[in-house]
Amino acid sequence: MGVVRLMVRVVKGTSLRRALLWGAALASLTSLVLPSSLAEARPLLAPAPSVSLGVPAQVPLGEPFSFSVTFDNASGTSTDVGYGPILDLIFPVNGADGNAGAATPDGITFVSASYLGVALNSTVLPFPDADGAGPGTTGCVNHPYYRNTSGVRLQVCGTAGDALVVLQLPFGSFAPDQPAITVSVQANLSNLADLGTGLTLKARGGFRFGADPLDNWCCDAVIVNPASIDGTGWPSASVAPTLLTLAKAYSGPENETATGPNFPRRYTLTAGIADAQSVNNLTIADTLSSNLQFTSVVSTSPAAVCTPPPAGIPGGT
Repeated sequence: MGVVRLMVRVVKGTSLRRALLWGAALASLTSLVLPSSLAEARPLLAPAPSVSLGVPAQVPLGEPFSFSVTFDNASGTSTDVGYGPILDLIFPVNGADGNAGAATPDGITFVSASYLGVALNSTVLPFPDADGAGPGTTGCVNHPYYRNTSGVRLQVCGTAGDALVVLQLPFGSFAPDQPAITVSVQANLSNLADLGTGLTLKARGGFRFGADPLDNWCCDAVIVNPASIDGTGWPSASVAPTLLTLAKAYSGPENETATGPNFPRRYTLTAGIADAQSVNNLTIADTLSSNLQFTSVVSTSPAAVCTPPPAGIPGGT
């Protein structure tokens, strides 16, 4: 709010009544609000870091995979610029039952991260076993960038053996009208992961310098969303370890065809087996609809014993 201040000199001999009138005028003038263009103060800015995860629903045992993390400033006001954008991720390194210090970890580990092909600065901080009580306990790590207004490092806590991964985005600032950016993260899934048991990845965003470009944590607090220190409420997504996948693909033109024996078409069945894993006595059955007539098996790799349906009868297995 802007105010007007007047300094008035009272000439000797001015009556008390006139002096009081001057005082009332002063009081009235000093309460006037100036137009916003002349205001001395501005409203506090409120950048709103926001993230979302793009994670594959299934990943083969023991194989590398990638997932995406999208960062945005979701503030509804174009002037709410945030400075020093940061991504935090929590990786389930332990897996379903690889408790830290008690068993071999069988979860997901971080490899690298990049934006538009350029590697990002990353910091990996495993959560310690804070009380030494063994499996299932939690521990906390100091965040490498965030401080509170007293200069004390903010902490992030999690299950001992899991890890906090901090990514520094390659921008000095991020405005609400900027397009969201998508970071590619590379990771490895343990070959000991429990089949079908989902492993949860978590992420959040923040601005290490807050709402101005200065590293003045004393007066301009860092902005983190969500603010919880243990992953509660962070955007999350689950990955299910798999041993075997099966796909069927049509090999004809434009996914359409004329009917009849003059227009034979092909389908390809593919079974994908996780690296370094073995499957014994694998049987694949393809049930054909009644508007299809089987003619032949074109090829198999590796070789397989094939049992075709009866000749001349539509459908079959």
